[in-house]
Amino acid sequence: MGGPTIVDRMIMMPLGLAIQSYNWVCDLRPKPSDEVHLQRQLKAQVQEKRADIEKSTEVRSIQITLNSVIMNNPANTQHLRGVSGASFSSKQELDNNLVRWKNSLSISSDRLEHVNTAVSRIRKCIENRDSALNLSGLKLPSLPSDVLENIRSLRELDISDSTFSHVDASIFERLETLTAKNTALKSLDLSRCLSLRNIHLQGSQELRNLTFPPRPIALRELNLDLSGIRWKDLPREVKNGPGIYIDVSKLTFPVTTVATLAVGFAAGIAATAYCNGAFSEEKLA
Repeated sequence: MGGPTIVDRMIMMPLGLAIQSYNWVCDLRPKPSDEVHLQRQLKAQVQEKRADIEKSTEVRSIQITLNSVIMNNPANTQHLRGVSGASFSSKQELDNNLVRWKNSLSISSDRLEHVNTAVSRIRKCIENRDSALNLSGLKLPSLPSDVLENIRSLRELDISDSTFSHVDASIFERLETLTAKNTALKSLDLSRCLSLRNIHLQGSQELRNLTFPPRPIALRELNLDLSGIRWKDLPREVKNGPGIYIDVSKLTFPVTTVATLAVGFAAGIAATAYCNGAFSEEKLA
């Protein structure tokens, strides 16, 4: 014969103790009705908060997610998992970051005017939700990355003549056109910039490392004239990319490209000689 079963043991226990034990077991189990009510209540609060946020003219973006709700404590303490509140950058926050960037720069008084011009242009871009921002010619020592990466309307950026050697590439992830001519950039990681169609890096002679997306399907124009990037440095996906115009003049060319340029160069000499009144059959011979 086996020993007493769980039911036998409960029958042998005093009635009050059995009822207390039974109640304790029940308390460990979350009530489905309570969980459903909590989910509905939480969703209602999130929707109400989102409605208030969307009414604000200061909001640049909103991200609200609700994944799941779990109750796993016998003391009826609710634990929420996977719930994130609203995340956005207001105009005031962007402006605060812009001022903080300006104050962090160690620059001479004659360069301060250029920085003030940059601040003014960035503020105007944010206020008007412009798609293009021109910061060229200002010789900026750095960029306010936490500001530029949060301008949702920005699609074209010109940072030509900047003096910084490295930059946070997250600024460029939303861009379609990037112009960085005659800069001091040494490396540029564009691997996450899937929307870039036009890249202008002419004259950036210090540039040695240029990274593209694995499949640069959006790229249509790449200008590298007089930059530090050579034809041999370009990945195969860019060289063989359909519909991509690449300006590789004054770089290391493939043989076919050299032959094409030689013909053009000879034609240019002939045209110049003709314009100078020195064009003759004897000289051509």
